Amino acid sequence: MWSSPETQRIDDYCKKELIECLQNFAKNLGFKSVFVGTNFSDLGGHLPGLKAIKEGKNVFTPWVENEFTKEDIRTLAKNLGLSIYNKPELACLASRISFGEQITEEKLNRVERAELLLKKTFSIRQLRVRDHNGLARIEVGRDERYVLYSRDVEIMDKLAEELKRLGFKYVTLDLEGYKRGSMLAAIEMSENKP
Repeated sequence: MWSSPETQRIDDYCKKELIECLQNFAKNLGFKSVFVGTNFSDLGGHLPGLKAIKEGKNVFTPWVENEFTKEDIRTLAKNLGLSIYNKPELACLASRISFGEQITEEKLNRVERAELLLKKTFSIRQLRVRDHNGLARIEVGRDERYVLYSRDVEIMDKLAEELKRLGFKYVTLDLEGYKRGSMLAAIEMSENKP
C-alpha cells in the first residue's frame, strides 16, 4: 500500500512514541519486553508505524510471528469466554485526519469529542469521524448504517449543530459506511489519474 514519505514519517513517529511509553511502563513493572497487537491480517493493508515496530528494541509481534489473523484471534478470544472477542478495532485518532493536513491537538480533540457524542447519542459499535479540513465525514459499520439513516430530521439537525459547535464547518454521513483505511482513497485516486 502506498504512503508518502511525509505520512510514513508521522506514522512512525506516533508509533515510536507509543512504543517508548509502553516500554517505560513495562520497565516500571519489571518487564523487559513489549508485545504489540499487530496481527497477520494487518500485514496486507496500510500499517502506519510498522517500521517503528520493527526497529523497537525488545518489541515483539507474537500474532504476526505465529501467523494469527484477526479472525483467529477473535475465535480464540470467544472460545476463552472473553467478552471483548468481537470488539471493533480501534485506530489512532490521527488516522482520522486527511493526509497532507497538519495534525493538531485541536483537530484530535474535535474528532474525539465528535465520536464520543455520536456513541453517547446512538448505539453504534463501529464508528469513525473523519476530518477533511473541517468537514466531518461520519462512518458507521456497514451493518449499522440504519441506526443513523432511520433517524428523524430533528435528531440529525441537532447532531449537525453539535458537531459544528465542536468546530466542524460541514457534517456528512458516508453512505458506504465504515471502511478501514478509507482516508487512503484520496491518495490512491490521485495516483491513478492519467
